[in-house]
Amino acid sequence: RVFLHPSSVHFKTGTFSSNYLAFAETQATDTKAYIRDATEMSPYAALCFGGSLETSFNDGIVSIGDGITRFKATRAIVALIQALRNKLDELLQAKINDPYVQVDHSTPVVQAAVQLISSDGV
Repeated sequence: RVFLHPSSVHFKTGTFSSNYLAFAETQATDTKAYIRDATEMSPYAALCFGGSLETSFNDGIVSIGDGITRFKATRAIVALIQALRNKLDELLQAKINDPYVQVDHSTPVVQAAVQLISSDGV
């Protein structure tokens, strides 16, 4: 369990529309763990850009990072999410390797990710 740091812009926010936050900084005290620079994110954004994915096709499970964040889905959805994530990772790595690689809304994998995230999977 973490808390928003008192200096965070969202410190006085009572509720969020999403159960997921992306954050840039953590700070631990003797009694609490705090996060700063937080913003809401959809589960699909977490799946596309969060930590490494672990998938279990037989169980229909997709886990992010250390496995604490888990999602249940059909085998087909798990396979599609894994394939999209692999393509996004490849595209981002290509951009890192060569800054002149074009990455914009005309790139099919970017279009797929934008559509998934903006529609919340619907």
